[in-house]
Formats: sequence, C-alpha cells, structure tokens
Amino acid sequence: MEPVRSDASPLREEALALAGLLLEVGAVHVRPEEPFRFRSGLLSPVYVDHRVLLSRPPARKAFIDALTDRVRRVRDALPAAAPGSYPLTVAGVATGAIPYAAWVSDRLGLPMVYVRAERKEHGRGRRVEGELAAGAPVVLLEDLLTTGRTTLDAVDALEAEGAHVLHVCVLFTYGFSQGPYRLAERGIACSALTDFSALLQALKQRGRAGEAEILRRWWEDVSRSRERDTESGQP
Repeated sequence: MEPVRSDASPLREEALALAGLLLEVGAVHVRPEEPFRFRSGLLSPVYVDHRVLLSRPPARKAFIDALTDRVRRVRDALPAAAPGSYPLTVAGVATGAIPYAAWVSDRLGLPMVYVRAERKEHGRGRRVEGELAAGAPVVLLEDLLTTGRTTLDAVDALEAEGAHVLHVCVLFTYGFSQGPYRLAERGIACSALTDFSALLQALKQRGRAGEAEILRRWWEDVSRSRERDTESGQP
C-alpha cells in the first residue's frame, strides 16, 4: 500500500524537488508526540504549512511556475474557442489558494475568482467572489488535499453558479485515495504538484529516515482504517 502519487514519472523529479523546498523553508512540521488535528478530525504526526512559501520568494516562485504550467496545459487542451464562449477561469479556494490563483491567472492573462468557505452574511452575500459566467470552464486551485471534502464543497459552489469545473490542481496531497476518487466520480481530473510519497523520499535524502518511517506507518494505519470504514459502509 502506497500513497497516491501526484503524477506519472516525468513529473516525479519536480514533485521531489518541490517536497525538498517545503523541507528547506521549514514548511513541514513533524510532531509525533503531539499530533496535529486536521479539519476532518484526523490526528497527524505531520503538518505541511505551505503558507511559509508566501514569505520565501525563490521557493514561492518554484511553486507558481509549476502551477502555471499545469493550468496552461488545461487551457491548451480546451477546444478552440467559439465566438461568444468563455475563457478558462482560475478559481482559488479560500484562503490558502487565493494568492496562487491570483499569480497564475495574472501570468496567463486569465480571469480569476475565489471560493469562500461560507457565504457572506453581509454585502452581496456571495460565496464565489469575482465574475463567473454560467458555462465557464474552471480550473480549481487548492492548497492541500486530504479527504477531498473541502475541495468538493468548493466544486459544488462553483457548479451552483453554472461553472464547469474541469480540473483540480493542489499544491500538496497526503496521498489518500478518497480525494481523487471522489473527484473522478464527478468527472473532474485531479493533479498535485507534490505529495506525501515525495515528502518521504525527500526526508530520507536528508538523513531523516526515522521520521519518514514514522510518517509512513501513520499513513498506512490511516489508510487501513479508512478501507475498513468503506467496507462497513461508513463515510
């Protein structure tokens, strides 16, 4: 049993390099004696705080470059635009993916929107901020992917506005199969710049094999538990 990898082999070198950058800038926190609690309630010995990248221009640029390349591929794969059709829109999930959506959309000259966790209770009461035309193709940027529930919630918000979400691209995924599987059920492609598998490899390369082993065992324990829950019909 292994974590779901971000992409096929040509991009594994990139995934490993980006995982190494996360380690170098101090974005990866390993704390098995005092686990972190995720939004889903999952307790984890590791937490990837990608927000550190915002303050580290060289590492930040590497992630922006990689994201821009992914979004460019999605854009270039679209059929030739017919008169009156809408260009690809870049959407960012609040709050972590908003700056990346802004940087990438600016580089490619594409429209951008962002998705709030909840609808505003004041002003226009919107959840999707920005101008989003019904029928517009969308690539959704997310910072982290664990179970996929938060991402699917953002997809629902965009589709409620009439958008067509084609692809979800995340900065880092913990490699659990539920997220990509849930998106695939909706016909949405999913890719990640780097992932848990690359992080384990990067840790080993830096002489931190003991920590990598702790994280690997945790990942396997969680995966087995989730498989049992699935077999028993639990969500």
